[in-house]
Amino acid sequence: MYYYNIMTLIWNRNKKLNATVLLLAIIVFITTSVIKKGLIRPDLKLSSQDTVINFNEHFVKSLDLGQHRLLSSALWSETLLKAGIEHHKEEDLNNWMFLRLKLITTLDPYFYSAYLYGGVYLSIVRDDDLGAEFIYDRGLTYYPEDYYLNINASFHYYYEVGKAQKSIRALEKIVNDPRIPPHLPSFLSRLKAEEQTLEDSIKYLKEMIKSVPQGSILEKRLSANLFNVQVERDLECLNQGLDQCRFYDPKGKPYVKNKKGLWISTSPWEKLRIKRKKKN
Repeated sequence: MYYYNIMTLIWNRNKKLNATVLLLAIIVFITTSVIKKGLIRPDLKLSSQDTVINFNEHFVKSLDLGQHRLLSSALWSETLLKAGIEHHKEEDLNNWMFLRLKLITTLDPYFYSAYLYGGVYLSIVRDDDLGAEFIYDRGLTYYPEDYYLNINASFHYYYEVGKAQKSIRALEKIVNDPRIPPHLPSFLSRLKAEEQTLEDSIKYLKEMIKSVPQGSILEKRLSANLFNVQVERDLECLNQGLDQCRFYDPKGKPYVKNKKGLWISTSPWEKLRIKRKKKN
């Protein structure tokens, strides 16, 4: 009651001042509300590249108290939640997702999912070719015979970064795996024909034909590839004027000269090459 009387006394003595302050407060509140409604505020959308914080992997590993797997799992979960679809246009290995995957696989080098799904995400979604190559390379260091890592890495090596020899090495590790798609041996034979000597390709194709079911579609495709490579080898030999060239193709039909004086095949054939897709 005492405090109530004191406050009443103060209010009565400063009634005019209090009324003025209250009026000013109301005016400020209304003015602010009107101004806020009239303003067009920019809609700021920051990408994960600008907001995610990445730490040096060796520094983090030195401070994780031996809980490498626990920390890497937590980082993996956060990475999945923040994963976006924006492309990384710079080839500078500075993509936040690549740096995060690099950190995760440094903490736990056997984090298989980070290699398998991280590599695909960097390659296909983020368009970070160098980052994906790094992750695949590291993954195959720890899982050198893994079917899925090798098949994914091989196509990335060839189609995205143009490294056919790395693609060949990856495919050769799994070419006899029962899970391979029917087209993969043919794809590998084309790669070898494109990147290696024709004689090497012929040897490879002959070995592959022995290992597949006779009379199968796969055997027929490989045999067709073998025929194409053999014809190309023979014509190169003839047109270069080398010794010990073959004058008949594997089907027994003779090679002949055309009007320009070049040796050609009387049987239909084509060069065994892969048509690479051009990146936008």
